[in-house]
Order: sequence, then C-alpha cells, then structure tokens
Amino acid sequence: MLCLTPLSYRIIFSETGWMEPLNDPAGIEAATRAAKLTLKSAQDKPIYTKEESGYLHGARDFFFDFVSWPTNFSRSTILPWYQPQRSNLKQTMTRLLHGDSPFACRVRITGVNFLVFCSTAFVFLEVIYLGFLPAKYDKQFSIVIA
Repeated sequence: MLCLTPLSYRIIFSETGWMEPLNDPAGIEAATRAAKLTLKSAQDKPIYTKEESGYLHGARDFFFDFVSWPTNFSRSTILPWYQPQRSNLKQTMTRLLHGDSPFACRVRITGVNFLVFCSTAFVFLEVIYLGFLPAKYDKQFSIVIA
C-alpha cells in the first residue's frame, strides 16, 4: 500500500513551490541522465550503493539472509503448491466422509464373493496354522483344511 505524506507527495509529483534550481554541474549531469532513462535502461543499469563494512554488518547481513530464506522459499515455492493441494485434499476428504463416488463402500453378497472370501480365509488360516500353532493341533487342522 502506498502511503503518501504531504512531503512525499510534493517530491513525487514535483510541485514547483518545493523545487530548487540545480547549480552544480554534477547535479545537472545526474538529472539529465535520470531524465533520459527508460524503463528498460533503468533495469539494465547497475545500482551502486555505498557498502558498509565491518564484522557486525557482515554478521547482521548473514543473520537476515539466514532468517529470510525460509520465508522467501515458502512464499515462492511452497505456497503456490500448497493452496491447490489443500483445496483438492479438502474436496477429497469431503467425498470420503460423505461416501460419494469414488469412495462409496458397498457390500454385495453373491456366490462368487462368498467363494473369494472362503479361499482368502483358507490361505490365511493355513499360514497361521503353519507359523503360529503347535504340532498338537495338526490333526484338527488337517480335518478343517481337507
């Protein structure tokens, strides 16, 4: 949000009451170069700033880079992926809880389903028999399996 104070309004829109003439040749040259800049040339031109030096400034810059990286990463990478995934998951869970298609659970007892159930139970009972029961139950299980 752009907040314009009276002073910044006067500077941005260059009211004539606040303008002062440039008498310095370096100032005139800088104003001429700034007036001739286009949007593309302003983007291509490197910005030179006075670099602060010292241990504390380097540590401060490292700390801010370290703290701001997760924020920038989450804002640029995770959030664009997360928001559609969250809405899809919400829609899927609603379908699951309401039993809508494709999550409807229906049980139909037919002859074929009964045979499949019996064969599956037979396979698991045999594994339980072989793996976990002692040898004294061999006779009972051979009667059930046969």
